[in-house]
Amino acid sequence: AERPNTDASIVRFEPGQTEARCAVVIEDDAIHEEPEQFRLVLGSPISDIAGEARVGDKSETLIKINDDADRSIIEFPTTTFEVTEPATEDNVTIIRIPVIRKGDTTKTSSVRFFTKDGNARSSEDYNPVSKELLFEPGVDEHVVEIEILYDDEKEIRESFTVRIDPDVNMEAQLGNHKAIIYINQQRILADVTFPSVPSVISLLDYDDMAGATGQPSPGY
Repeated sequence: AERPNTDASIVRFEPGQTEARCAVVIEDDAIHEEPEQFRLVLGSPISDIAGEARVGDKSETLIKINDDADRSIIEFPTTTFEVTEPATEDNVTIIRIPVIRKGDTTKTSSVRFFTKDGNARSSEDYNPVSKELLFEPGVDEHVVEIEILYDDEKEIRESFTVRIDPDVNMEAQLGNHKAIIYINQQRILADVTFPSVPSVISLLDYDDMAGATGQPSPGY
């Protein structure tokens, strides 16, 4: 807010006072701007004994305003995501990855979103994605869908990454520009072998078990 060159901007020194504060209110907004500056200037003293007061050599000061808080930043909201693979070959699982823009949203920005293999392979474990995300004025989020494919192999947890390239319009900076997608396997029970139902055979039929009767004779 302006301190005009009027009596409303007078800084008063009482007898014995050696320092006084000059308050300037910096107005905040949501628009990112390059560093700005203004000057504060001391005028001539006004006093009943003004002849004894003088303005020194340092009668001006330069104020610079840096606007880092409103800088536009495009990023992933987190660096890791998890998804469970589909249970059958006929199905796919969809994971939705948000890309957000923080700070000043009055400009247009464009970034490329793409996937990159880890131990999870594109077209085998997931369908790859590469697309431009256009952040027009007022837009602060895009959500990208990725299809996770069925895999019948018993494997350790697989992963791949999603990434964003710098803004082609150079209006926004990148924050978290890479995130890891972990693919969890469907819960698989370990193979278990159970014994067959036992057969009770009489000693009388031991040499010919195929012809044994259902009820052994007493004494055998």
